[in-house]
Amino acid sequence: MSDDLEALKAKKMQELQKMAALQQEFGGKVKELTASDFNEALRKVGDTPLFVDFWAEWCAPCRAVAPIIEKLAKEYNGKMFFAKLNVDFAPRIAQMFSIRSIPTYIIFYRGRPLVQAIGAMPEKKFRQFIESTLKKLEVL
Repeated sequence: MSDDLEALKAKKMQELQKMAALQQEFGGKVKELTASDFNEALRKVGDTPLFVDFWAEWCAPCRAVAPIIEKLAKEYNGKMFFAKLNVDFAPRIAQMFSIRSIPTYIIFYRGRPLVQAIGAMPEKKFRQFIESTLKKLEVL
């Protein structure tokens, strides 16, 4: 029985270390992803939803919503991770998810796209988008 308890403790410790590393990498901020680390990021976050902002430097609406997304990353820290991917430097990934307009936002869960929204939105609409997604995940 004590071996089982030790194995359970070790597993729980690994989970806590993984979550601490994710918090260090993503927690409370918007992480800039690249084409080379995008899939790894999806895998790493596991059961925590990942909000990805598909954007480009030349896109005025993308730049306009960036401070809102940064604010939301802080507020939803622990419930959702936030990242952004510049479509100019990751065209294959943009194509893979049929990104034809930017900004586009996709919330991924367990490595797969769950919900998507397109276009600049006020903060209230972002909150509704995020909250409705989190409610869906409570049911899953």
